[in-house]
Amino acid sequence: MTQKICRIIPVLPFVPVLLGTVWLSGGARASGSDHTPRPVPGDTIVAVREAILPAGRKAFPRELMGHGKNASTYRMIAFGGSLTAGFQNGGLFREGQQWAYPHLIARQIGVPFAQPLFSKAGGNGTGYFVSPPPTLPAARKKVTNNLAVSDTDGSLESYTGTGLNNFAVPFFSKRMDQSSHLRADALPFMSRIKTGDPNRNPLSQREWISSLDTRSDLFIFEAGFDDLVHSIQNDGGGISRIAFEALDLTDEMKMIGDLVRTGKKGLLLNVPDVLSLPYFQQYRDKIKNYPVRLLVKRSTSIEPVDFDPEADLLLPCETAEKIIARKLTGTILLKDTEVISRDPYDNEFLVADPATFNRFKIERAARLYNLAVADLHKIYRQVLEGSYTTHDGVKIDPSWPSGNFFSIDGIYPTALGQAVIANECIRALNLHYGLSVPLIATKDIKK
Repeated sequence: MTQKICRIIPVLPFVPVLLGTVWLSGGARASGSDHTPRPVPGDTIVAVREAILPAGRKAFPRELMGHGKNASTYRMIAFGGSLTAGFQNGGLFREGQQWAYPHLIARQIGVPFAQPLFSKAGGNGTGYFVSPPPTLPAARKKVTNNLAVSDTDGSLESYTGTGLNNFAVPFFSKRMDQSSHLRADALPFMSRIKTGDPNRNPLSQREWISSLDTRSDLFIFEAGFDDLVHSIQNDGGGISRIAFEALDLTDEMKMIGDLVRTGKKGLLLNVPDVLSLPYFQQYRDKIKNYPVRLLVKRSTSIEPVDFDPEADLLLPCETAEKIIARKLTGTILLKDTEVISRDPYDNEFLVADPATFNRFKIERAARLYNLAVADLHKIYRQVLEGSYTTHDGVKIDPSWPSGNFFSIDGIYPTALGQAVIANECIRALNLHYGLSVPLIATKDIKK
């Protein structure tokens, strides 16, 4: 059988998944990073599944009936990244999309909410992991059947629906210009949603957004999560550096302002402490058990310094994998980009902390435009502390991969995790706008 070389579908480089490499039926690799774990022979065939969702609300809330609105005319929309799109287990696929928290919220409100679902034939989407990480990450298995990936050019299956409410796409960036480091990666996902010339792809996230119908009665906006995860994995950067231009002129603030002008109510989500997520913490304790001496070549020093496991964080990388596999021994020189350091002259933990972004962008926009805020930073902290229990008595377990909140990728939530986030969003909306939207029953949701 002739193998067709596919254009790269960009991998979410911060999770160990093969979205950036199209694996063809014969096992040939089209493209991708050498750091990407490879499927093993016999990779799993998984039937496309439909989400078994909790029963939604049938009665439209009385308090939303003003201005002649009813369930069929009330319009809710969402913008965001991987979290809002329903990314889980290292991929974007139909069942995960159906569990996306905005969809769950819309069901509780009792309003229609069209999503750019992959078709049933291509319902496994980009592919996703079906097994937790073993000792060797390269041995992880990934779904490779019923993908929504063209075997001619590697493009993603287009969305052919007539309406759309969830505009979230993986790699959605708080920066929306043509130079954004995430723009090109988001392009295949944005290009699934054709709003103009079907033969022309948008040049930037900003151009794509400008072509969409953003009129709404309620909008949800989430940005910064994907940016922060990407920057930590690639350059140790963050999202909290305040730009020299006026805050109102930054891309995310301008977009929130535009959504307010075309919408009546809004909900913003802030960004959790990404460094505390299981994916980034997976080598913290493991590395202490290996007889190696680690040196770090920091940007602020000429000579390498000893890695301090109590103060420094070894990021997931090829070097870490080789140490765990005992392929590297003795003295090992780590790159500055492989370590998050507490160097007193360049404390990368402070740079990676989203607190400044949350305070000066999200909270400020909420005050300026009178919007509700879902505090993901607080929610994730409670989950990771093991102190979160749902309103109907489900204990949320943050352990990974055996717990019930984090999916196999160690960053994005399970179905139950999405329901937890949806309920916290509903709480924020109810409190801010005086609504009475019921919470989602979580006790029957499997992770």
